[in-house]
Amino acid sequence: MAASQRISRAEAEKTKHYMEQGLSQGMTRQQACVYASKEMGVPRQTIWSRAKPDGVISRLFPDLCVNFEIKPDISYQYREINKPKIIVKVSKSPEGEAYKICVIGDTHDSPALPDKTRFRWIARHICKTRPDKVVHIGDMGDFESCSTHAPPGSQTYAYKPSFKQDMESLEEALAIFHKELGSHSIPLLLTEGNHEYRIDRWEEGHPETQGILKGSFYETIARYGWKAYAFGEWILIGGVGFSHVPKNIMGKPYGGKFSENQIGNDAIFSIVYGHTHRAVFRRVPKIGPMNSIEILNVGSAMPDGYVASYANTSTTGWTYGIYDIKIRGGHIEDYTFHSMQRLQEQYGD
Repeated sequence: MAASQRISRAEAEKTKHYMEQGLSQGMTRQQACVYASKEMGVPRQTIWSRAKPDGVISRLFPDLCVNFEIKPDISYQYREINKPKIIVKVSKSPEGEAYKICVIGDTHDSPALPDKTRFRWIARHICKTRPDKVVHIGDMGDFESCSTHAPPGSQTYAYKPSFKQDMESLEEALAIFHKELGSHSIPLLLTEGNHEYRIDRWEEGHPETQGILKGSFYETIARYGWKAYAFGEWILIGGVGFSHVPKNIMGKPYGGKFSENQIGNDAIFSIVYGHTHRAVFRRVPKIGPMNSIEILNVGSAMPDGYVASYANTSTTGWTYGIYDIKIRGGHIEDYTFHSMQRLQEQYGD
């Protein structure tokens, strides 16, 4: 048996415990894998290879097989959920530690975009400016292979790339970025977008792929130093929230031509997001000592002028580039937009 398929009884017991704990809370198998993965610090694909009915645990420790028929604990829905507390230092004149963040908008890498040079330019810019952190706002890849928009049997469905092709394309882009970044130890953070979430939805509808596709994605980006945050999850840096797109009271992403106005009205802290591919900055007045918050949509980091096929007859107003921002005391204190054209002029070969 391969070394990767040998685990101790203690590890098997922990895997069983966290999987069944997740299932008892009403999670799907996929969600329980993610939960166990986070609790144990083990890749989700590894968790599934252990826990699945014909997996490592069933072969090595038949008495510890995970009970996938476990009934959700109904009382769980009535338990108090510990909501994360967001503490924002309020001051008319921001104080405290300042953070320099390079924010990369939606890159939408795909096999249909074979030219990866923009990843080289962005990495060279980061090496030159040396930010404290890099945040990719999501939709790093397009993942058309996992799209459910085209019905099976249609021509569009037939011409979709395979997941393997999607991942090979993304890995090529990440390898170029990583090579240029070199030994710089700058934290690389990814807020997953709705296109990364395509993988989750595909696995949910195709149980035979559960844990395999998203596990491959996580393992690939981890090799190149990226830490991922799930779609809808917030990254908080200096009191400012980063997410691919905030969600409204109905749990749907804010959208439309003036989404930043809606977000600004509802938000209680400054926000950096993407999703609509249009760069917009708004300073929104608020009652209280903080006086105002800032809303920044960073647009896209797609090739200059590129318009996806679904929008090629629309009035898009898309922008192409990246942002350097400075954060202090819960405010976006300063920001600079670097267009793709400017990046090419500065860092192109």
